[in-house]
Amino acid sequence: MMFLMFCCLSSSSSLRMKMISRILLLLILSSCLCAATFVVNVTQSSYQAEENHSITLEWTFTTKTQGSSRELFIYCCLLAPHKESVLYRVHEGDEIPDSQDEQFSGRVQIDKDVLREGRIRLHVSRLRTEDSGLYLCDVKTADGSSNAECQLNVTVHKNISAVPGQSVSLPCRLPNIKPLVVVKWTRPDLEPEDVLLFRDEQPDPENQHPSFRKRVELQDRRMKDGDVSLLLSNVTTSDSGKYECRVFQREATGRKRRTLTSDPIGIVFLDVAPPPVHKNISAVPGQNVSLPCRHHNNKPAVAVKWTRLDLEPDYVLLFRDEQSDPENQHPSFTNRVELQDRWMKDGDVSLLLSNVTTSDSGKYECRVFQREATGRKNRALTSDPIGIVFLDVAPPPVHKNISAVPGQSVSLPCRLPNNKPVVFVKWTRPDLEPEDVLLFRDEQPDPENQHPSFRNRVELQDRRMKDGDVSLLLSNVTTSDSGKYECRVFQREATGRKRRALTSDPSGSSSWM
Repeated sequence: MMFLMFCCLSSSSSLRMKMISRILLLLILSSCLCAATFVVNVTQSSYQAEENHSITLEWTFTTKTQGSSRELFIYCCLLAPHKESVLYRVHEGDEIPDSQDEQFSGRVQIDKDVLREGRIRLHVSRLRTEDSGLYLCDVKTADGSSNAECQLNVTVHKNISAVPGQSVSLPCRLPNIKPLVVVKWTRPDLEPEDVLLFRDEQPDPENQHPSFRKRVELQDRRMKDGDVSLLLSNVTTSDSGKYECRVFQREATGRKRRTLTSDPIGIVFLDVAPPPVHKNISAVPGQNVSLPCRHHNNKPAVAVKWTRLDLEPDYVLLFRDEQSDPENQHPSFTNRVELQDRWMKDGDVSLLLSNVTTSDSGKYECRVFQREATGRKNRALTSDPIGIVFLDVAPPPVHKNISAVPGQSVSLPCRLPNNKPVVFVKWTRPDLEPEDVLLFRDEQPDPENQHPSFRNRVELQDRRMKDGDVSLLLSNVTTSDSGKYECRVFQREATGRKRRALTSDPSGSSSWM
């Protein structure tokens, strides 16, 4: 009987142990299943952005249970060689703003509305080159924990203008302090594309494009503070283009080399062009005039822009997609302007302006926009104009014949064709040496180069020049005063910063006998 009871007890204990084992196994399997089904993903594995722009980094994670928000833990950071810079952190459902690294202070915003849906969207503004690197987000919830990472590369875009013969520096700087192995400058539109390959502490000319031989070097061979800028000497118009800067660095182990990114860390657009050509053109109302402009390389022009900065809007002509774009054109030029050659043969982007009026007088600037070698983007060759034309439209000089007898005082008439502010008025007699009869500037006569026969005998009829009246009063005339008198006016530009002659021709002339 006792033996039978012992057997029953032993059998019952064995069943209990098997049941406990099954429950533990079920718990383990359930735990493994939860861990296996909890996933963190990145929307993009790689991001490319420009300095001072903004970007949104996004991760997603699975949300299966209706657990408490206090079971949510998020840790997002930028992984540097010897440091983790915290971007965003949530602990037991609460944000921890104090844990954010100073590098990202005031530059990161979280989209809280989508966080409960399992999406982490971090908006990073005012990007810096040191923001480049590997970003990791580690997420833990009641469903499990996991992480995912993405790469961000922040590049610097620079526009640099130069004139032939100059030496220029194309800037590029490292975003971190890892030891350098190789610096590579390229121009993708060339074959071979290498501008400079610098490794083993010296240039490697093997695959260098021949046009850059003995004309390029690093600005600092020691690359102090990560400076890997390129010096390019004696530039020519054929040096215009897009230059890309890449850096290859040594791993922390010191055993391998790798590229920081397949994308460049710096991009420089270089434009080499002769200084803007300044032209002075005179016309009379009703004429048709050509304002000359030519671009000096053979890249295809995407758009041509003629402007007059004293107008609002300042567009005279915008030509793109093989036709004029009238959307923002100043109304006074509607149906009166076109390119001299729509095919722009030999770089000719001159402007034809028909039926000119005195209000067309002013400073015209010509700019050209061209397509990159890749054919994918357009950009301005330069923020400066490639041509500047000063146009003066005025009625033909008024010729007057005036008679007088010795001892009389006479008025030699002259009037301005427009209402721009006058800087100075100049009356001359070309047969004399010096030829100046009256130079009036800074609201008073300037006698420095005046012919001595006119001292204390000439003045403007109206010093205020009301209604453009710049007539000359000549007193106590003599027979030697007989001759041809020419009137010229110099006026201020719309910017108010410079002076120029409206025309080399006189605004009027008077002959006295």
